[in-house]
Amino acid sequence: MSASTIGPRSALLASGCLLACFGAQAQITPGQVGDTLKKPIELQPVRPAPTVQTQPQEAPPASASSKTLTVQQFEFAGNTLFSGAELSALVKDYLNRPVTLLDVFEAADKVADFYVSKGYTLASVNVPPQKIELGTVRLLVSEGRIARISAEDNKLYTSEQITEQLGEIRPGTVYQGGALAERVRNLNTLPGLQAKAIVKPGERYGTSDLVIKTVEDPVSGSLIVDNFGRESIGEMRVSAFGQVNNPLKVGDQLQLLLLRSEEDLLRYGYFAYSLPVNFSGTRLTLSYGHAEFDVAGTAPVDGRNDSARLLLDHPLRITPNSRLNVSLGASRTEADSDFTGITFSDTSITLVEVGASYTYNHANLAVTQAVLNLSSNFDQLERSELATLPLGEHLNAGQRIRAELDIQHLRPLVKGFQLYGHFNGVYSPDPLSDITAYSLGGPNGIRGYPASEIRGDRGYFGQLGINFPVAIAGARVTPRIFADSGKVFTVDPGPADFHEKTLTSVGFGADLQYQRINAKVDWSFPREDRTSSDGEDDRVFGSLAVSF
Repeated sequence: MSASTIGPRSALLASGCLLACFGAQAQITPGQVGDTLKKPIELQPVRPAPTVQTQPQEAPPASASSKTLTVQQFEFAGNTLFSGAELSALVKDYLNRPVTLLDVFEAADKVADFYVSKGYTLASVNVPPQKIELGTVRLLVSEGRIARISAEDNKLYTSEQITEQLGEIRPGTVYQGGALAERVRNLNTLPGLQAKAIVKPGERYGTSDLVIKTVEDPVSGSLIVDNFGRESIGEMRVSAFGQVNNPLKVGDQLQLLLLRSEEDLLRYGYFAYSLPVNFSGTRLTLSYGHAEFDVAGTAPVDGRNDSARLLLDHPLRITPNSRLNVSLGASRTEADSDFTGITFSDTSITLVEVGASYTYNHANLAVTQAVLNLSSNFDQLERSELATLPLGEHLNAGQRIRAELDIQHLRPLVKGFQLYGHFNGVYSPDPLSDITAYSLGGPNGIRGYPASEIRGDRGYFGQLGINFPVAIAGARVTPRIFADSGKVFTVDPGPADFHEKTLTSVGFGADLQYQRINAKVDWSFPREDRTSSDGEDDRVFGSLAVSF
């Protein structure tokens, strides 16, 4: 029977049966199912600056400090960016007085430092073997002009793909070191590719050859076992993740994920395909996820959750210790639940999404990350629409604005300890639909409670922890203690709705990293005078991942 053919008598009967069957078990909504599948916002430090290896400056001979001479002028060769007069002005203090050969090499270094200060970090100035006549010393300037560009150890990416990513850096050009570092950094954003630049002397003096050495990873994946699910849709879950890099030879990436919970109560599949749209690190990603679930127990309740997203992400600013990304996208989510074949919940929402993320690596090795996500369809959802929606009728949900802010900070303390702080909050001026409601609980939130334990229209949570990473027999083990606390609020609550609810828990746990194995376990204890939905007084969340 379709939702559109449900009459008043059938709707009343279905509602009564639904309430009776759910009286003895926890109800689960498609939105809660989606909460258990959300990927948490991970703290991602800025990658180290790409390696650029240059040839060392020529060292002065051992006897350079004993011989003296009087220099009347310096004569420069190989310079095109700056005139001889400009360079001579830099070394005028070495003229018309006795100097050692060591001083001559010092003068050459001073000219090289001038080039570096202007950003030409590949420039070098050498003192060639010469017979000094009439007090004239000749200095050879290598400005870093590129003669050849080549790639090494690359099979996944062609040499043409790699050199195209270097943009304006071409054979015959003189470039600044900052431009090279930026281009190599963008090169490292290509999936499955790690690159470093090596600058070698060219065949002709004054030129350099640029070699891009690569390490490639064409395919990767992992098998994961965890107990992050809710009891009614299967706590124990097994998932397989696979990633194919550059499958169409355009710098693209394909990701696939399959997940099953115990007794096959939850079945989830996800794919994402991304590709670059320019040589500046901008990527376009299309993703789609489909979940089907059955509720454990006697009630024949099942449902689905479908979500599609198109996202454009751009690195607006990248420095050696900071990164600022912005994104623009659109998403469409449809979710419904059925009872004995009758649809009693059917919701969809289409959103425009804008985001920004900023990460900063501090000098003391601390890392701070802030992520802001805004989503809207410029429509308003009223509480009355949710309260009076007829059984089985489709709700095309409005959402004027949903703003989510996530801030994480990790800093070293004394004797190897680390302090970790995490804040996450959501604000909406109106009620939110089941699809986008804010939830607390689970392995990435308030760990003393199941995932999506309480939900509302606004809310926040904070986490504070002390970590102590140690190396044991080739493995990295990170024990920790932590405390989590948060609150959710209902906008315009009805007579049967709560205004606010709070969750708090404390606990301890550890991470283990050994070769291709990653394990995580947290044992936590609720601190509020509140019984969890599954009646547990404490909770252990654990996961085991094996990568390949």
